[in-house]
Amino acid sequence: MATGAVPGKSVLELRTSNASMRYSLKARHTVNGWTLARRSTGYWEVPSLSRATYHTKIYGDLFLDVLADYKQNDRRNHSIAPLTRALREWLTEQIDGYSAEFVKLDEMNASKEEQQELSRQNEILNKWKNAFLQQEFGGTGDATSGGTGQERYYQRLPRGEVAQVVIVLRHGVMRGSW
Repeated sequence: MATGAVPGKSVLELRTSNASMRYSLKARHTVNGWTLARRSTGYWEVPSLSRATYHTKIYGDLFLDVLADYKQNDRRNHSIAPLTRALREWLTEQIDGYSAEFVKLDEMNASKEEQQELSRQNEILNKWKNAFLQQEFGGTGDATSGGTGQERYYQRLPRGEVAQVVIVLRHGVMRGSW
């Protein structure tokens, strides 16, 4: 993105790494300051700039000629000045915004994965339900309406008046006073 300081000449390039840069790539986990002639002016460590979710995977370069006035002999940190403090705050905002975009992408991917998992579970339930219905009721349709002709035989209940009802108790009845 263009910084707006010098139109078309000053640029902030933020990049992302597939792996976390917290431990093994710690030396490269910086936003480096450069002049437009590609001379190093120092750097800012990303963990000191932001604690956003994806800060462990972000690094970059800031190309700005005026940074040459704030470089120190060790080319590590820039001199403390109003401009460098403002740049530090601005870099923090940019890294947090960049990180927020990755959080949104992760949420969209997670919701897609959840939808795929739900569809997969529904398919499994449909297969189980259909197998159960096939086993229990012998499928659908009947022989007269184009069915398979393999419908199960069900015995009908008798119709008419009941001649006798027999009730059998399988436990003892206790008689006495309470």
